[in-house]
Amino acid sequence: MSPWPITIMLPHGLAVGGVTTWAVQLAGALAEKGREVRVVVHEDGSNYAQLPAARIAPAVRLVHAAGLTTATGRQEALRAYRRLLPTVLLPNLLAEGYAVAASLALTLPEEVRVVAWNHSDNAYDYTYLAYYEPIVQQFVPVSRRCTEELACRMPARIDAIHHVPYGVHVPPPQDREALGERPIRLVYAGRMEQAGKRVLGYVDLARALDARGVRFELRLVGDGPQAGELRRRIAALAGTLRHAENRVWLEPAVSHERIASVWQWADAALLNSTREGFSISMVESMAAGCVPIVSRVASGVDDIVIDGQTGLTFPVDDIDALADCVARLARGEADWRKMSDAACGAARRHCDYDQFLGRVMHILDEAQAGPPRAWPIDRPLVMNATTSGCGGLPTDAAGRLERLLESLAQRGEEPVAIFGAGRHTRALADVWARSPVRIAGVIDDGYEQNGSRLWGWPIVTPEAAAALGPRAVVISSRMHEAEIYERHQARFSAAGMTLYRLYGDMPAERTGAVEDAAKA
Repeated sequence: MSPWPITIMLPHGLAVGGVTTWAVQLAGALAEKGREVRVVVHEDGSNYAQLPAARIAPAVRLVHAAGLTTATGRQEALRAYRRLLPTVLLPNLLAEGYAVAASLALTLPEEVRVVAWNHSDNAYDYTYLAYYEPIVQQFVPVSRRCTEELACRMPARIDAIHHVPYGVHVPPPQDREALGERPIRLVYAGRMEQAGKRVLGYVDLARALDARGVRFELRLVGDGPQAGELRRRIAALAGTLRHAENRVWLEPAVSHERIASVWQWADAALLNSTREGFSISMVESMAAGCVPIVSRVASGVDDIVIDGQTGLTFPVDDIDALADCVARLARGEADWRKMSDAACGAARRHCDYDQFLGRVMHILDEAQAGPPRAWPIDRPLVMNATTSGCGGLPTDAAGRLERLLESLAQRGEEPVAIFGAGRHTRALADVWARSPVRIAGVIDDGYEQNGSRLWGWPIVTPEAAAALGPRAVVISSRMHEAEIYERHQARFSAAGMTLYRLYGDMPAERTGAVEDAAKA
């Protein structure tokens, strides 16, 4: 059997980010091996910065398709995918993309094979991967943590789960300028996003380093929803640092070829994330000899970063600890040269691109050779709160929210703000639409506040929440409820806003009155 074409789905278009980088590089590498490859970029409707189409190798076919978040868009996209059959299909990032794959597998199972990458360690990804398991030939988690989680959720499919960390192109060894007496050079390169990447914290880091007397240059490279806010905060920082030579600046995203010079310039690469799968930028920087200084997220970091040997780690959301790590390196308390060499060696051993590509091609060929996996005719194609707990949504989430909103109405606690503009909120759209209390707006630290709206309601950052004038704020997130509450409860309370939790400490499967635990 001749190899089928490979189709890689990008539901957010060519939005700047690690998954887009992975997809574009993989498509080009497969094409170089003589495989027919298509990259399908979907209309996204967001203002996220996009990579230029010219970054895609000429041998790769670029296909434009409708957005996936509406039924009409999915139907249009489905017609586009039918024209690409037969194919080995790689959906990514969105349950709605897998719904399109399920539609194909329902009517044309002989002509499609699905390979599912697990890019991130979060409940939403695990939930949709488990829901669409019937059509998936092979699962490819990118970290040990993701591998273990998938195996726990789908023990019957353990033979189809293959841990494959992202591959990176390791540059030839180069002489790097030692730290010496100059300022330490720091880089964060990636998506300018607050929700998962905590990019606004780099301004706080600059203040903390300046207060410690550390001489530094902090270079932020990339684009994303918080780029504008970050620029404003950097501008406000100017002139407030005690040491005039200390500086922070933001640069636009650069090509993969040019990022190599950024890593070569830097002494250390920073990652202040609250969650990751397996950070491509972290490994790329290590391959170039940068020392990684990264938060101890559950997934990916401890696969390759050994604290004090191949890099430095700090607790999630702890800027002071991050500043301490940088200070240790800048002052020579940690051996930069030794860690630089060790980081490069670890990246070479763990993430060599040729080895990665060989494993991927084997998995794709195994998938094509496998028997068809048809979608169960009695199972809804689109995952939602009723069918599966979309985004980690408990099946009683709608009832919990209805009861909480009714309780707030009875007590006259309005207007109400929604904390979270993501999938949890959108999955409960019907409940919010018929809310008995007035909704003042949406609070979300993962969106730009200027001009952003959800269903007509303004979206603002947590810092601007008081401007909405809410008496109550309802956290609309299952995954991050506790984290949001801990970070914002004191500030919101001081501003006269009561922060409510839908789930509290109750297990997701428990039903009953929300009032017992809604007000933490």
